[in-house]
Amino acid sequence: YFNDGEPFAVTFEDNLNGNDITFTDFHWSLSHTINMVVKEKLTIESIYEIKDKSFNKGYENPNFCPYMVINCRKL
Repeated sequence: YFNDGEPFAVTFEDNLNGNDITFTDFHWSLSHTINMVVKEKLTIESIYEIKDKSFNKGYENPNFCPYMVINCRKL
């Protein structure tokens, strides 16, 4: 968890058309992300926690949010 900048593969499976999308994402800890918001003098306007969906071959964890979107603006 603490390996900021660690790359990992993400695949979104298209169960309707078979047009799966795979890309490389990078992990950033929550503390690193918030510290960067402060350093860059941004204001957090909203935070969205994305629910885990069964994109991963039927596996779904209702107690986990794999992605968090932080909407910011410059002060």
